Amino acid sequence: MGVALPSLILLLIEHKARPFSGATLQLGRQDIYFDYETFEECARKLGVTLKKLDQTTHRANEWIPTTKTIDDQTFFKSLGFDVFYSTDASDYEQADFIYDFNQPMPTEMHNRFEVVFDGGAIEHLFHIPNALFNINALLKVGGRAIHHSPTHNYVDHGFYCFQPTLYFDYYEANAYTELRGHFVGLTLPFKQNEVPKIFPYSPGMLESFSVGGITRERCLGCEIIMTTFSAAKAAASTGSVIHTQRRYREWWTKAKGNLATPHIAPTPAPLNLPVPWFAT
Repeated sequence: MGVALPSLILLLIEHKARPFSGATLQLGRQDIYFDYETFEECARKLGVTLKKLDQTTHRANEWIPTTKTIDDQTFFKSLGFDVFYSTDASDYEQADFIYDFNQPMPTEMHNRFEVVFDGGAIEHLFHIPNALFNINALLKVGGRAIHHSPTHNYVDHGFYCFQPTLYFDYYEANAYTELRGHFVGLTLPFKQNEVPKIFPYSPGMLESFSVGGITRERCLGCEIIMTTFSAAKAAASTGSVIHTQRRYREWWTKAKGNLATPHIAPTPAPLNLPVPWFAT
């Protein structure tokens, strides 16, 4: 779990759309993969003003030991949160709340947070429905769920890789608002400050990629694909609606009840996406 450059950029996008404040809960303690100067530069490029702190604090990062990486406290406070907490099933990283997120969260934790941040956590959990139900329970009305999840080429990183349609379909079915998603492409080998390719995602735009379509040639040189998503809890929102995948609802509607009509997947074509908007 950690905040690298793609997560940083997308959290700044979310902050710009509606500034962060109040309390956030991170799922697991987040490692931060950049220094404060990189943080400030990305914020400047995106037109985001960071909250000024009396001092910045740091946490050693074994993956990039030559960089003076900031810690989660400096990161979340600079984004405007008044308080921040973490939860984990183990006290290994000194999380504030020790809970197994596979199980229902206790009621005293409900309706407490303006943001629940999943920075690469729930793919390591077995019970995904319970994890999503918990996120809904933890959020206040108006609070946001933010996910940054692996989608392609993360073999054995966790139990699952997530498709953008999971988040869109689930949060839409449960009457969430402000649904925003991005499709993020990364190249190998990783470079610490490499700017990722970021595309706004809309449901159905990756239909031609659904079977064997994610290749380096068709994805602008990207070998790694991630999905980011955010949604806001409304007064009418729930977390318990079990939804049907969007593509099947659409096929059934088009077939007008004739389920014997076969669906032919579109022939893969070159990636037809806008030029990444955040690039050097």
